[in-house]
Amino acid sequence: MSVSTTTDRVTYAGDASTTAFSFPYVLFADADLKVYLKNNTTGAETLKTITTHYTISGTQTNGVYESGVTVTFLTAPTASETVLILRDRSVTQDLELDENGKIPSLSLEKQLDKLATDVQRGKNKLARSVSLKEGFTDSFTPDLPALMVNDGYLKTNTAGDGFEYISESDLINTINTSSSSFTASRALVSDANGQYRDWE
Repeated sequence: MSVSTTTDRVTYAGDASTTAFSFPYVLFADADLKVYLKNNTTGAETLKTITTHYTISGTQTNGVYESGVTVTFLTAPTASETVLILRDRSVTQDLELDENGKIPSLSLEKQLDKLATDVQRGKNKLARSVSLKEGFTDSFTPDLPALMVNDGYLKTNTAGDGFEYISESDLINTINTSSSSFTASRALVSDANGQYRDWE
């Protein structure tokens, strides 16, 4: 078997009647699948539980769902929900080889396939995260500050080389100061006759 696609997730729109949804990609175990329902209004995602909320069916070859599976909900997702199904395997290595023994090609290939899907998962998560552009050349440390600020806001620091948190009160003071500076600068706008006036 080979892993011929880099896709590790599918989404479907609920319609209050459909209960069966296909995950057409290789799957090594039922537990490797994560099924979410997303509330289209709030954006909240809820992880569902196998047997409690849905079941999995499919044909296995040597313990692997090579052609994927069908996820069947016990209750049909509503029209205000989106179904998200993704492969999220526990990253383990469970192949044991005997020293100086024969290498079982089927078991070895299965382990390589697992590693390929693990790399895909990591790459796909990285692609969905905030990151610096490839062409970014300035000095910038994208790590979050070590200390969080309750009800705070994330901003770039004064040096422009990292992030920092600013409290809500400090943010309001900054906005008020900026607004005052802006209002004061309005008197510096001159008209066609060279007379300074309120630019509005």
